[in-house]
Amino acid sequence: ITFYRSDSDLPAIEDYSMKNRTYRYFNGDVLYPFGYGLSFTKFKFKKLNVPQEVQIGDTINISTEVVNTGKSAGEEPVALLANVSSKKSAGEEVVQLYLSHKDIAPEAPNSQLVGFQKVMLQPGERKIVHFKLSPRNLAYVDETGGVNTMPGKIKVYIGNVCPNAPERFTSGVLSTTMELKGKPLYFMY
Repeated sequence: ITFYRSDSDLPAIEDYSMKNRTYRYFNGDVLYPFGYGLSFTKFKFKKLNVPQEVQIGDTINISTEVVNTGKSAGEEPVALLANVSSKKSAGEEVVQLYLSHKDIAPEAPNSQLVGFQKVMLQPGERKIVHFKLSPRNLAYVDETGGVNTMPGKIKVYIGNVCPNAPERFTSGVLSTTMELKGKPLYFMY
């Protein structure tokens, strides 16, 4: 869920376009962006592994390394507010995978969530998180409502928050570009 700064940031109720609605199309500042959550520790994302080129219609594998970089629950500001002891503790993070088709289709969403996984890590522990994306996961909804995958470059983002959130939230989000090659692929809903 996205917490907007003000209801004046949202379009009029009579406006049925998607412009500035939901995390996928909103371009303004927010109090809390889609995907944002607090933790009793800190995490870092490393080594985003994405194929540079993909044949349209293929299933692809994406992975990243997640590290619990926090030392102890008591040392983090959130833990102090929650009055938690200072012993070392595990933490949970939701690893989120987003795609953006804006280079292919300007009317496409800023980003769309295509996968997520919850991981629990002890302090200093690291884990490789894998995502398998089907051809349908690589598609977007065009201006006519059709679901398709077109040749061109798409951005791949991985982190713990929506990548088009304000910069103060996205410093740990990793990104790269992947090129889709081949003939367009159309899907029925």
